[in-house]
Amino acid sequence: MLINIALIKTNMSNENGGHLTEDEEKAFRALDQIESEGATGDCFAATAVYGDKNAPQVQALWRFKDEVLMRNHLGRTFVDFYYSGAGKKTADFVREHLPSTLPLIRKGLDYLVDRYSAQKKH
Repeated sequence: MLINIALIKTNMSNENGGHLTEDEEKAFRALDQIESEGATGDCFAATAVYGDKNAPQVQALWRFKDEVLMRNHLGRTFVDFYYSGAGKKTADFVREHLPSTLPLIRKGLDYLVDRYSAQKKH
């Protein structure tokens, strides 16, 4: 599915008085990176939300996947589903149809990262 990121970015910018928030700018940079690199095996949604596949939050989500999800059947099933193409399709859908939801998705992922990180400290 080919998505014109520049057009979506322009439309969002026009809707917001010619400006994008810092989070929206980061998200579009990450989406450009995903599209240009193919991002095979990467955490598509988290990279789109945090703007960089090396962001600390993305790394924490990788650890969560490895240390929590991959240790039980339901978690492995979810990971298999995500990497079967569902993750990329979800990131593409959000990029094309729901880019304004990125801040809300980020809040949800921030909560997960914070809870997981706090649990790891104890």
